[in-house]
Amino acid sequence: MSTKLTLFDPVAQERAASETPPAHLRSDGRRRHVAATPRDPPHAPLASSTYQHDPQQVAIYPGLIAVRQRQRTRGLPVPGTGKRGRIHKFSGPSRKRLIRTMSQVDVDSLSTPLWTTLTHHHARSVATSWRQFRAFRERLRRRYPAARYVWRRAMQRRRVVHYHLVIWFPASQQGLVANPLTARTIASLWHLVSDPDSRANGEWGARVEQVESIKRIRLYVAGYLSDVRRGDDVPGGRQWGYSRALKRGPLVAHTLPSIDSEALVAALRRVLLARTTRPDWVRGYTRACSVVVVYMDWREAAELLYGELRISPSEPQPPPGGIDL
Repeated sequence: MSTKLTLFDPVAQERAASETPPAHLRSDGRRRHVAATPRDPPHAPLASSTYQHDPQQVAIYPGLIAVRQRQRTRGLPVPGTGKRGRIHKFSGPSRKRLIRTMSQVDVDSLSTPLWTTLTHHHARSVATSWRQFRAFRERLRRRYPAARYVWRRAMQRRRVVHYHLVIWFPASQQGLVANPLTARTIASLWHLVSDPDSRANGEWGARVEQVESIKRIRLYVAGYLSDVRRGDDVPGGRQWGYSRALKRGPLVAHTLPSIDSEALVAALRRVLLARTTRPDWVRGYTRACSVVVVYMDWREAAELLYGELRISPSEPQPPPGGIDL
């Protein structure tokens, strides 16, 4: 009995595979139905587990309340946390961050603010103006180590950069705000770095005034300084910022049960509906966003959380740094 050996020919194998029509085509080129190959039932991935979700949290800041709803965020890229590109203008997200920063400042632990405006007498390049403003901030830090501030720069109609600052001192140093020497000192610091040879700059280059109402400052920042349609952006570079010593932590922060989180979001939805004429936007915002933010005084927020809804937090320990806004 003889056995016939068949040698493997790769060239003939490729030719046969190319001449064989695909499974979903008939010999005449027309399509035919092919039954799907049965697959194993899908298994629940680890990402769908409970620990892959951030817990429901609430944080009360001096000027806003933030609620984190149950969202699958752990292990997923978080929008806005990556490396930012080069700054070209004062954008909408930048405006939102500026308003929220002002609402996070604990003004009850600080003095009444000083509203400061710095201008140049003679025109100069944006880079030169920025170096002089940085030198002014360094001098201000050395002269008043406890000073804290938020700044915003813009372009005047005569195409000269000018700066706005909201300066605070600790509440124990309230006397510095009421002292006229403080305003003259701040003006002289700017005069020495901006136009030391200009008498007009020494007299009109800096305007420092005391503001009694923090609500007025917030409204001014929200309405004027954060208006992205004014077209006064400084080309290139940061458009606003704040000092490192400025504390923005929450006054109260808790972890909530799911039912309390839903009740709080529903209450905040009613607050927003009473303020706006865009109900569809409010409903979409409170349902789709992982963090719902509503601007209100911390006293109103505490009354809503503990008084009206009578929510008792499950964990009294606040999350580190509050909620990422």
